[in-house]
Amino acid sequence: LPRVSTVSLSSRRSIADGEWHAVHLFMTAPWAQSSRWSLVLDNDIEDASLSKSQGSNLNFLREGVDVYLGGLAPFTGWSLAGCLGTVELGGIALPYFSSSEVNLPRLQVEQFIQKSPNPALPGCRGASVCEPSPCLNGGQCQDLFNTYNCTCAEGWAGRRCDVLVDTCASNPCLHGNCSINGLSYECTCEVGYTGVDCEEQVDVCRNHLCANGATCLHGPDKYACLCAENYTGPLCR
Repeated sequence: LPRVSTVSLSSRRSIADGEWHAVHLFMTAPWAQSSRWSLVLDNDIEDASLSKSQGSNLNFLREGVDVYLGGLAPFTGWSLAGCLGTVELGGIALPYFSSSEVNLPRLQVEQFIQKSPNPALPGCRGASVCEPSPCLNGGQCQDLFNTYNCTCAEGWAGRRCDVLVDTCASNPCLHGNCSINGLSYECTCEVGYTGVDCEEQVDVCRNHLCANGATCLHGPDKYACLCAENYTGPLCR
């Protein structure tokens, strides 16, 4: 019996971002009967992976072997959680449909034959990661193909919006003290300031009662009148 060699290759980084990626496998010495194999992800040759052992060339494909896409043989119980685009071996595309299902001619002399009893599913669908929603406390779930992102309601944070935010941590009160109020905060302003964040200085002279040409003088929480000549009293009357 001919000796069977197994070559296993993994990319240097994991792929689970919901985007399409291109993978190329090739012999480092394609003219040889066997050599080490290389895996290039997204044409990044500088980050290519190299097999530890040598593997044979593709001549074994002419010996009636089975080729599995997206996983190992069915009895292994492992498969790809994702989608596949065009797959080629030695420049020959692997068909997702049988010849009777495809009206286009296949021009290559050498061809692969689709034998799986299960039809290929068109489109690209991931798991229903947002049904039911994993986001808590009113968070909105965004499906990112087999993973998700939660947009949290005000006052919540964390992967699943399960962490109560310290709403005073950012010191929102510019001139005052902050206190947590439910999922929000409340500011107690210093004398002379007002507004939701104590950002507005109070104009105590806006509606002053200084009479007879007197000048209004600002104080922290009240005003005083600087009287004109010949006038006196708190309001210069």
